[in-house]
Amino acid sequence: MRERLRVRSFTANKSLTMPTTTITSIHTVAIAVANQDRALTFYVDTLGFETRMDAPIGPGMRWIEVAPPGADITIALTAAPDNDGRYRHGNPPYFHRR
Repeated sequence: MRERLRVRSFTANKSLTMPTTTITSIHTVAIAVANQDRALTFYVDTLGFETRMDAPIGPGMRWIEVAPPGADITIALTAAPDNDGRYRHGNPPYFHRR
């Protein structure tokens, strides 16, 4: 039997019943890095990780995944935004800061 989570709404003062979510596995963990090339060199040359993916995802943008040899979980080395929230090569909608 699944557990149910009871949530109290602060606006309507009513209780809602919501299903709980169970995480059964993790495939990729994203880490925002200031310089993808330097981060890739560190993970591969210093830590001995494998490059699992290095592919363009738009003009001047890349999706990079690394992992220890034989691991099922990968680390995505994503581009971090500048101080103003902008990316060097555009603003991916899933990372946009206001």
